[in-house]
Amino acid sequence: MVTDMTDEKTTIADLKKEITEFCSDRDWDQFHNQKDLAIGIANNLVFLAVLAALAVVVVRAVRKKKPLGRLGKKKSKLPAGEEPKSEE
Repeated sequence: MVTDMTDEKTTIADLKKEITEFCSDRDWDQFHNQKDLAIGIANNLVFLAVLAALAVVVVRAVRKKKPLGRLGKKKSKLPAGEEPKSEE
């Protein structure tokens, strides 16, 4: 396992070797190929990025003491208690 995987020093070959070793250590080769594992890793990274973005929104809301139920919703310009007219 490579310990120094900085962007400047890491090659695609290094990443392939890491994925191969990771699969071999767990005997996953019988179930998955490298492409499927890379797709799975990418999907998990997207999920983590979404969670990180949500955490930023929540932290900002908490700091502003804004109710979390209103996040992402635009404030209505209607007077309080008035409902929008339905188009019939």
